[in-house]
Amino acid sequence: MTSTFSTDADERKPAAGNCADVSGAPLPHWSAVFSAWMDGASPALVSGLEPEDSDAADERVSIDELTRRVMVRRLSATSSHQVVPDEWDIEQLDAALADIETRQRGGPAEIEETLQRARTLDIDALHRTMRSCAANFDIGDFILLYALPLMRRMGDLWAAGDISVSAEHLVSTSLAAALQPAAAHPPPSTQPRLKMLVATPYGELHELGAIAACRLAQSHGFEALYIGAQLPVYEMARLAKVNGIRIIVLGGSMDAKDMAMQHLRQLAQVVDSGSIIFTGGSAYEEMDDQRRVSVRHCRTMRHFCCQIETLAAIIRSVRENVAPAALD
Repeated sequence: MTSTFSTDADERKPAAGNCADVSGAPLPHWSAVFSAWMDGASPALVSGLEPEDSDAADERVSIDELTRRVMVRRLSATSSHQVVPDEWDIEQLDAALADIETRQRGGPAEIEETLQRARTLDIDALHRTMRSCAANFDIGDFILLYALPLMRRMGDLWAAGDISVSAEHLVSTSLAAALQPAAAHPPPSTQPRLKMLVATPYGELHELGAIAACRLAQSHGFEALYIGAQLPVYEMARLAKVNGIRIIVLGGSMDAKDMAMQHLRQLAQVVDSGSIIFTGGSAYEEMDDQRRVSVRHCRTMRHFCCQIETLAAIIRSVRENVAPAALD
């Protein structure tokens, strides 16, 4: 479930409005990437979405529609017998994908084994189970079919009083350890990759979702940097500005949704113009783009994956100089 992009480093000096990549060189024409993100792009930019009708080659659709088509393509590739109704929304596509992928590749049995180990408080056995899952699943399946469903199951058991505090903490810390090394130390690469900041705002202690998003973004070719929980939005914006970073992922599940949305509105006001902010978790809701920035609420983690796959395709297209004339 991974998708990567890379190009040779651009050796020109940074120009105003450009976005820095991992090598410190600017990403040329970030304004073209942002314009396509805001105003729509051709489905032909994303592998597997090339139009069958040559008359539709110049078609430009919104990012919402393009992301939905990526999910439909993924569903069709997973099950050739699956008929996808045109009216299906993101949640319905996600549910269908989760059902088919779980039946094909597993997850529930491993989750039950993990819970059994947790209830006995056998630390070594729990760690062996998680290491086995990490070895048997690719990173996308480990997160989407195992880690996130396990987190939701733990939350339900916690709410019902059916699991001990120590068992819940044991699972949470073990999952964080399983995901954290790659999030904290991105693997070296000879190719430039676009940087992305991932954090939770001040007051948000739940960070596993943000760490998982960081790891998934890395698997899609971004140099995603997890910078921690409870980071004030002004510090987040300052860190992004100093490093020329235009992509920020904000995770949150706090009950105080008004506070979470206030943090988001503040961040949208202080980040550099042309930034893209992804939000994920129950703390957030849809927020209109402000033209100077794009705020994208990810309804599910798969939705996030498909959005960054779309963004990666647009970036790759611009870097390879094959963007439509309107993006030049």
